[in-house]
Formats: sequence, C-alpha cells, structure tokens
Amino acid sequence: MTTAQSPRADQTRRGTKRRAEAMRPGTPSSTSKSGLGLFWVPLAPTLAVFALSFLPRVQLNHVLTRSFWGATVMLLLWQAVLFLRMKQAATRPSLVLAGPRAQHYVQAMCQLSVYVYWGWYWRPVYDYAWLLIAQLVFAYAFDMLLSWSRRGSYVLGFGPFPIIFSTNLFLWFRDDWFPLQFLLIAVGFMGKEFVRWQREGRNVHIFNPSAFSLGLFSLILIVTNTTHLTRGQEIATTLSLAPHIYLFLFLVGLVVMYFFSITLVAACAAATLFGMSALYSSVTGVPYFLDSEIPTAVFLGLHLLVTDPSTSPRTPLGRLVFGILYGLGVFSLYSLLGAIGAPTFYDKLLCVPLLNVSVPWIDRAVRAIGEKPLLSRLGLAGPLGRFNLAHMTVWITVFATMTAVGATDGMHRGDSVPFWQQACAEGRTSACARLVAIESSYCGDNAGWACNELGGHYREGRIVAVDAERALWYFAKACELRFQAGCFNLLDPHHFIAAAPRVFDLRLLLRERGPNLTEMREPDLYARACAHGWTYACDKGPPSSTSMVNRREIRTAVVASAASSQPSRLPPPALLPAFVEIGAGPFVMGSDPGLDPLAFDNEKWSRDHAQGTVDLPAFYISRYEVTIEQFQAFVDTTAFKVDSQTFRGRARDPVTNVSWPDTLAYCRWLEKELRISPNTPPRLGQLLRDGWHVTLPSEAEWEKAARGTDGRIFPWGNTPRADRANYEGSGVMPVGSFTCSECPYPLSDMSGNVWEWTRSPYQPYPYDPTADRADLEADALWVMRGGHFGDPARNVRAATRGGADPGARRSFIGFRVVISRPGS
Repeated sequence: MTTAQSPRADQTRRGTKRRAEAMRPGTPSSTSKSGLGLFWVPLAPTLAVFALSFLPRVQLNHVLTRSFWGATVMLLLWQAVLFLRMKQAATRPSLVLAGPRAQHYVQAMCQLSVYVYWGWYWRPVYDYAWLLIAQLVFAYAFDMLLSWSRRGSYVLGFGPFPIIFSTNLFLWFRDDWFPLQFLLIAVGFMGKEFVRWQREGRNVHIFNPSAFSLGLFSLILIVTNTTHLTRGQEIATTLSLAPHIYLFLFLVGLVVMYFFSITLVAACAAATLFGMSALYSSVTGVPYFLDSEIPTAVFLGLHLLVTDPSTSPRTPLGRLVFGILYGLGVFSLYSLLGAIGAPTFYDKLLCVPLLNVSVPWIDRAVRAIGEKPLLSRLGLAGPLGRFNLAHMTVWITVFATMTAVGATDGMHRGDSVPFWQQACAEGRTSACARLVAIESSYCGDNAGWACNELGGHYREGRIVAVDAERALWYFAKACELRFQAGCFNLLDPHHFIAAAPRVFDLRLLLRERGPNLTEMREPDLYARACAHGWTYACDKGPPSSTSMVNRREIRTAVVASAASSQPSRLPPPALLPAFVEIGAGPFVMGSDPGLDPLAFDNEKWSRDHAQGTVDLPAFYISRYEVTIEQFQAFVDTTAFKVDSQTFRGRARDPVTNVSWPDTLAYCRWLEKELRISPNTPPRLGQLLRDGWHVTLPSEAEWEKAARGTDGRIFPWGNTPRADRANYEGSGVMPVGSFTCSECPYPLSDMSGNVWEWTRSPYQPYPYDPTADRADLEADALWVMRGGHFGDPARNVRAATRGGADPGARRSFIGFRVVISRPGS
C-alpha cells in the first residue's frame, strides 16, 4: 500500500536529505541550528543593502538609490510574511553552517582575480565594486528566504559568491536600470531552486545558476532590442584592454581545471572554435571573428562559465562532447546573431542553458555506446581515460600552439584597418560590413579619421546605402573631434575629402584591442602603423604636407537628400534673417601696427607687407547675429540635438553654446527654407535657385562687412566707442541694441556681443582661400571674429582674429550667416 505525501512533507524530506548531504563524510564540517530567532540572519544582509544605498557611488543616481531601497523593502516584507507563517504553523527555519567547499571558494577567488586584473586597466570595474558587494549581500538574503520558503532549511556557505561573480563578469545593467540587476540575480537563484531533476540518485539543479539567468535575460534583451540598457558590449570588449589577457585567463583557468577536472570542456571548446575559425579564414580570406580567433569574452566564458562541474557531464568522453558542442554553439550563434542584427556578444551566453539541459542525454549516450570501447576504437583510451593532469598537458600544448600562430595575445590581422579596407575592395565575404563596424567602433572611441570615413561611405553609397543625413552627422562628429577633412566635408556636400589618420587617431587605431597608446612615442607609433599596413607611415616619421596632399583622395559623390523631399513647416517671416548686400570689389585686410598700435601679430599680412588687398565677389550677410528664437525654429522643425545651455537667454539674444558643425546644420536648414518660403526676397530666392548657398562667412567676407573698403580699425571708425558696441560688459544683449550710423553697412554687433564663427580654417596670413585644404593633417581650428561682451576694445577691432576648436560650445560664441555664390 502507498501512503500519499503532501507537497510540504515532500519539501521537508528533500530538505532533510540536503542537510544530510551537506554533513556527509568527506565534506567540510557542518553544524545545524533552528528556531525563529534565526531570522536575524537574513535581516543582517537586508539591512546591509539599505546601508549601502547611502554610499556616494549609489547616491549619484536616484534610480540606483531607489533600487536599493526597493530591494530592501521587498526582502523585509518577505521576512515578515515568512516569520508570521512559520510562527502560525509552528515550524522553524533551520540553518546549516557548512564549511567552505572548494567548488565555491576556488571559483570565487579565480573570478575575483579577473576583476582585479581587468579593473586595473578599465576603471569602471573598480567603480562597480560596491554594486557587486550589494548584489552579493542581496543574494544571501534572497537565497536564504527562498530556501526557507520552500523547505525550511538553508545551507550557509560560500555558494552565492561564484554565482554573483560569474553573472557580473558578463552582464551589468546601467545605473538607471539597476532594479533589473537585482532581478537578474533573483532569477538565477530561483532557477537553481525550482528547476531541478534527479541525477545519479540526487535531486540537483539543472542549470548553472548564473548561466540560466544570463541566457534568459540575453534572450529577452535581444527580442526587445534593449541591449542599450546594459553595459554588455563594453564588458565584452574592454577585457582586452588588460595586456596579455589571454595568458592571464589561461593561467586562471588552469587553477579551475586542476581542482575540478573540467579541462576537457574548456580545451575542446577552445580547440573547436580555433579550428572552425581557421577553416572559415582559409576559405574566405578573412577572420571569422572580427579581430581574434577566439574573442576574449568567449575565452573567459569557456574557462569560468561553461565549466561548472555541477552542471557538466561526469565522464571524460561526455565532457569532450560537451566542450565541442559549446564551441559549435558559440560559432553558430555568432553568425546567427549577426545576421539578425543582434549584438554578437550574446553568443557565449545563450547556448550554456541549452547544453545544461542536454547533460543527461550526453551521459546516457556515452553509457549506451560504452565509453571505454569507443575510446579504444578511436585510439583515445589513453589520453582521455587517464588523469586530469594529462588533459591539462594537452590543453597547455594547444594553447601554446594558438599563441605561436598569433591566435591569442598580440597583433591579429583583424586589428589592421588597412587589411579590412583591402578585403572590402576585393569583395571578400562580409569584409565591407566589418569595415563599417570597425570604423563605427573607432568613431565611438572618438577617432576623427574613422568618423570621416563613415561619413564618406554614407555620402558615396559604395559599400552602404546612401544616407545624406547620416553622412553629415559623421562629418560633424569628425569635425568636432578636430579632424580637418570632416569640417571641409560639411562645407562641400558634393565631394568627399579623405585624409590619413592623425597621431591622435593612430593611438586609437593601433591599440590591438588593448589600451589606447597614449604614451607611445611618435616614431614607434608610425612604425606600428607601418606594420598594420598604413603605407604613409612607413618612413617612420610624420608625413609631410606635400605627401599628404598627394595621397588625399577627393571623389565626387552622388548625394541624395532625404530631407529635401519631406514637407517643411515654414517658420514665421520674423524668424527669417534679414540680409544686407555687400558689393563686389577689393578691400584692405589685416592690420598695420604703424596705424593701429592695438594690432596683434597674427593680423600682419606678410614679412614685407602689413596689410593686403583681397578682391571678393558680391555676397549677402545677415544684418544681425542669429538669435535664440531663430535657432529655436530650426530645432523645433528638425529635432536637432543641441547643448542644454543653447536656449538660455531672451528670444532676441544671440544664440550661443553652438559648435561649428551646429551652425552649418542651421545653414543647411535655412537654405532649404529660404528656397521655398514666400517671404524670401525675390532676388535672394532666385540666387538660391541658381546655386548660391547659405553658409558661414569666410573671414575675408566677415572683415569686409565689418570695416568696409577704407581700412578702418573699428566698424564705426578708428577709435573705441562704448556707445556703438557691447564690449567690456557683463553679458550678452539683444541683437540690434546699438545703432551705428557711421558703419559702412547697416549691420549690427559686428564688434562685441559674441564672437562669430566663420567658415575659414585658422591659418597664417596672407589670406588665400585656395590653400584652406593644404594642411589636412593638422588639428582643426576655425576662425572666429568680432570679440565678445567681456572683451577689451583691442579684441573687438574689425581685424582681430580668434580661433576655436570646432567642437567648442561657449556662452560667448555665436554666428551670423551669408548667402554667397558657389566656390567663393
């Protein structure tokens, strides 16, 4: 006769069995306690979570702080409900104080060593330390309450350490979404507690706890396209910032292999990936993975994620199969994720839970076919049937071979941008897509050269679809990073100007997955660049201006503007600038110190002449500086992103805190609006339809508009006048606040109020606009004119020349616009 058992009785029986296992011979010594008084144990880590919320690191972000408080409240409520339930049912929680188990503390120490080494070279790891500790204490409280809720017993040891450390080696949620990090941890422990099966007569968890939650969350993040909520991509790529990271992970892995006999899993996974990658490369001519044979994060995963001895096969042959399947899974998922546009760093995380589920089938298959007879037939009975040290010896040999052929630390051909450029030109498999991906990564790291190249791709449409707006965005970023060619590409929408990387760019492009080469001497930098395939660097010295010009590539591009076909919301007539015509003809440019004792040295025309004569065609310049309300109309229409300080001020104040690329974006928009607006003066409308452009004034155009043709020092004459301009003051004033009847043209604020951007790069005189592009390897610096409200009289003279980084956004820099003929 069979006696029915209640679920509660079944849980109690399982809890008794686990306590017995925890205290069985051969395990570390253990003691057991029980009673409602034990509730202070989970209360301690709960209060620790609350206390940690007051750390400066946590207080920096309100969402982060509240996530700590939310976790604390949840744990307290759970404890209260559980306490009342146990008191009412006359049951008592029990706590087994287990001694340290090597499976826990050895793995935790190995994982901790990775954090220490990695964090030394990527400081966000150290900055994350308190959040890691918070997750650890949360895990102890959560796991304890979960165990007591299920069966009334909890084994207290080092178990949560490797779970928390392993999880965070692969995925963090950003501070604004940190509640999901606590949920990630909770799901891992719930998977360990609820998803179990009988294995070899024992009730054990199916999944590696960290791998279960990582796999589940990875799938959710992919499906919902919310990877941006995490720092997963950064984690996957910054491991390589630590020098010799493969060797370090290999040595750490040897410790795990020695203690837990999982060498075959890691070694076979690595050998499979290495072999498949080599086969792919031999067929296609390009690496399978972007810049390595086995990515560092995958190499970490096959040592410290997939190798959990509790959830891997028991037999040598089973572990061999398990490792091979992991290698094949990562290899396949990398392509699959790339094909659907998902981040490929999930490849190492998604297949582990599936492999955990397959473990019983692998074990049964090995028993069915007979492990020893099969190994004998394959000639592997010796290598696989002996001790773990023999397996480790084989793995050491495999790793040494991988290192010798350049598959681990050191330069990989995928590190070379010229390699991918050549492969793309030859039409090799996925080479162009990977080139764009590599350049996107470097652009994100602020390499101006890479941003400019991306702009060129989207302007030309040779390897990606033409996207004029995206091209302009990349050119603007390149320009703000002081890459001169990017600035010129903003000015000329019909051509693409390419230039070689600057020294700063090379420090990023040549890092070979390691840290930026900030300390490397320039000769060594150029030598490395030459080894990477940058031919211009092979003379081991900075390229000359002449050689750079000869190597520059200027290509005509067919540009399609998506914005031109979209309906426009016309701004009110009052928000369109008023323009003043400046007639064609010569004017005197520069300063003669003999006539102007306030002149700066950079205003002198040449060694032999203090001033020069410049002949300009006619152009139209805006009467006033562009105002906040005018720029606001542009932003409202286009949703253009601006600095948070841009609109601080009155509607008629000149707009400030705008970069040089920001001003050109406004010019492009204004040109389109003026072409279609019924309020545009007919003469200007016709000129725009004839090909004239709205742009920034050149510094010659600006100076002529400011001083006229008689060489005067100030727009109103040769002496300072505080009643004619806003200078030596305390802040900006609305445009048109000063009248100037003596000025050569009816323009306002050509002196003072705010500095004004021009479209001229800063170069020594004599002024020659045809030479603007002769020095593309120099950092971009663009001329600004007019001085600002706080400047002395010397700085607001008509000939005063200032220069600024094109990415500068300052409260004293604004702009005005011109309508000028093409090529002027």
